[in-house]
Amino acid sequence: FLTAKAALTKRYNDGEIKSKEEFDEQLYQLEIASLSARLALHKEKGADRAAIEADIQKRIMTHDEAARKEAEKLEGSLQTDRIAAARTAEQRRYQEDLKAFEKSKSALKDQSKVKEDIEAKHRRNMAKIDVDAENERLRLQSANNRLEIESIRNSHMERIVTMKEGSFEQMQALKAMRFEIASEELTHMQQYLRDLEALLSK
Repeated sequence: FLTAKAALTKRYNDGEIKSKEEFDEQLYQLEIASLSARLALHKEKGADRAAIEADIQKRIMTHDEAARKEAEKLEGSLQTDRIAAARTAEQRRYQEDLKAFEKSKSALKDQSKVKEDIEAKHRRNMAKIDVDAENERLRLQSANNRLEIESIRNSHMERIVTMKEGSFEQMQALKAMRFEIASEELTHMQQYLRDLEALLSK
């Protein structure tokens, strides 16, 4: 493992591996492969083997959680860009409607009604963009809440898997995990209801 890690580090330092993210991913894959190969040899027994299995599980959970958080962060950034683009497009469309109105208003019988319709359409479109943006924010918040719950579960499970199966200690640890998860879910639900009330009151 150390030889392979040194070779991987050299490739990164030499610029063959272009980014820190790529290096970290390949190092993670190397670590998992190395630990899995140790298990395949069946040299470790009992507590030593359980420790390696727990280490693999911990590394996988940490890696997956980091990947999910990065994906959520990227999705949030893309959504912000989409909302800004939608607002810009609607403002442009609105200005074009106003220009068309100014050019043709002398031929219109009810100028005030036409102008009012243009303004009303613009308000509806902007309101829809705002509502869609808020709905998306709530969706992303819900996804982030799920990540937090998963993080709590993983943190507890790192200890629980090292305990004797069915022991009193393990039962108490499972109970503590479930209580913390339930409390966190309640907090998230209360915040969701407050956000929903704020959205409906607009």
